[in-house]
Amino acid sequence: MSTDEANSWCRAMLLALVPPLLHARMGITRRGWFLPYMYGTVKAKCFGSGPDAGKHVCNKPGHSCLRRIVSYATWKARRSWRAAGRALSFIAQSVLLTDEVPSLKQARPFMAEGLERLQPCREVHVCDRCHGPCEGLQGIVADAGQFFEAVQVPDACEAADRVLNLAELDGHSSASRADRKTEAKQAEDRLMAEMQKMRAELARKTAEPSTPKRRSTRHPEVQWTPKIHAHLQSLCAFMCNGEKIHLVDASRVHGWEDIQEQLQAHSAPTLKKYLATKVPASEVPRTKPAIIAAIVALVSEAVRV
Repeated sequence: MSTDEANSWCRAMLLALVPPLLHARMGITRRGWFLPYMYGTVKAKCFGSGPDAGKHVCNKPGHSCLRRIVSYATWKARRSWRAAGRALSFIAQSVLLTDEVPSLKQARPFMAEGLERLQPCREVHVCDRCHGPCEGLQGIVADAGQFFEAVQVPDACEAADRVLNLAELDGHSSASRADRKTEAKQAEDRLMAEMQKMRAELARKTAEPSTPKRRSTRHPEVQWTPKIHAHLQSLCAFMCNGEKIHLVDASRVHGWEDIQEQLQAHSAPTLKKYLATKVPASEVPRTKPAIIAAIVALVSEAVRV
């Protein structure tokens, strides 16, 4: 395949996969050059020096002795593509409970948090996933460059689609510039309707005489499975001042009372900041009990779905 044919194929893929409304912003045209260029650099340690200069002396199986570098420096609208990449990374960090480290500054607390979530194998010295032999605490070291070579494009696209679907289930949304106002109005109407229901329910509860040990019927009966716990952990987390804050430790949740108790341990300003990421700021209650009730209602709705 010639470079012209490869560029035509790359251009056709971009025109087909990127929505037409984003073509101008992403610099996609029908006559542009989109084929990135690749060059290689040799790792000196893999080739001899002195009398063995120029000879391949590396004997590590599967080792990459040549760095394959793909450059997109000539692409137009590079800032827009970077923004899209950052947006996808932010969505993945918001809806997934992963062990990825977003920056070296936060490496230590993120790794410590990941180690705290580790659980022992169901069977001693046997891997739960592949059922092969393993130690009690075991790790791997891999090359990032080999990761990009090993993962196939269809697998990466399928994974990105699953992440975006999870974000939509968690209440996040995305829209083109033309439809953004309409979608925002619809979302505002839905939130206003939910808030009106919550206000009516709170007013009814306030008017009713209090009865000791009365069970609440507002929340659904839930079987707290690992899947629900993982969803709860990601739903009750948000970014604040560059740090990810978890309002609820899902591993200690066995009922709605546990969620309310853990929310009670946080300050009202922290709870307000979290709720402001889910509903309009004007709809955030002022008192801490009302804020907790609103957060529990959101969690109840997400679990019911």
